Amino acid sequence: APSRALRRLVRRDGTVCWANLDVRPLPEPVGEAASMVVVRDVTDLHEQSEEMARRSAIDSATGLLNREHFRQALGREIARCREESSGLALVWVDVDVLKDVNDRHGHAMGDVVLRAVADRIESGVRPSDAVGRIGGDEFGVIISRSGDVAGLESVLDRLLVAIRQPVRADNDEVVVTASIGVAVFPGDGV
Repeated sequence: APSRALRRLVRRDGTVCWANLDVRPLPEPVGEAASMVVVRDVTDLHEQSEEMARRSAIDSATGLLNREHFRQALGREIARCREESSGLALVWVDVDVLKDVNDRHGHAMGDVVLRAVADRIESGVRPSDAVGRIGGDEFGVIISRSGDVAGLESVLDRLLVAIRQPVRADNDEVVVTASIGVAVFPGDGV
C-alpha cells in the first residue's frame, strides 16, 4: 500500500530541506527493488505554514503570545508540573492607567506603552517562562518551577519597578504603573 511522510532531509551540500516522500509499491519487482520513492521538495510550503502558525499564536501589537495560545501554554505547563510534582506561578499584570494614556496622549502612545510594558515583562523573566497579552491592558506570565516564594517576590518587584520606568515617544513621556496578582500551582489549585 502507498504511504506518504513529511521528512526533514539534509542535502549533500549540508543544507536542510523538507520533503514529502511517497512510497509506492512497484507492480513487479525491478531487481531487488519492490517499491519506488517519489521525493518532492516542499521546503517553501513548510516554512510558510510554520510562519502562519507562528503568527496566529502571536499578539500583533506586542509580539507576545495571544490569549488562546497563552491558555494552551498554561495547560501544558500544568500537565508538566503534575508529571514532575513541581509548581508554577501564574502572574496577572494589569496596566493601571492605559485608558488615561489613550485619552490624554492618543492611541499611538498607548500602543507604544503596551509594547514597552510587554518588552519589560519579557525581559524581567527567564526565557523559559511564557508571557502573553491576555486582554487590552492585561498580561499573563507563567513562571515555571517557582517553588521559592522569596525568589518569586523578587521577580515581581523587579517587574513593577521596570514597568514604572518612563516611556518616551515623539517628545512625550508617560509613566504607568501596574497591579499584579499571583496564583501558585498546585497550592492555589488549577
